[in-house]
Amino acid sequence: LEGHDSLVHAVALSPDGKKVASGSRNKTVRLWDAATVEEREKLERDDGGVNAVAFSPDGKTVASGSDDKTVRRRRARRSSASILAIQQQDYVSPMMGAL
Repeated sequence: LEGHDSLVHAVALSPDGKKVASGSRNKTVRLWDAATVEEREKLERDDGGVNAVAFSPDGKTVASGSDDKTVRRRRARRSSASILAIQQQDYVSPMMGAL
């Protein structure tokens, strides 16, 4: 996976095995096609380097944990080309429970 311009601290595979999420110190989460290893989305965070990434069990939400002790989750939808596109961004307090 080439594209981050800083250290990659986290990688996650979607439950269906078709997508990979990677998180970097450069404040980005990138979504990749697992079969072709092509970058599909670049998700910017303005609040700190990304230390953790995870997919929800249905693969429709990507969560990322940051240096500022918050988790941001993004609900995604599939386009006709099966590329993740972001619908909405939510901010979650570090005190909240499950995503």
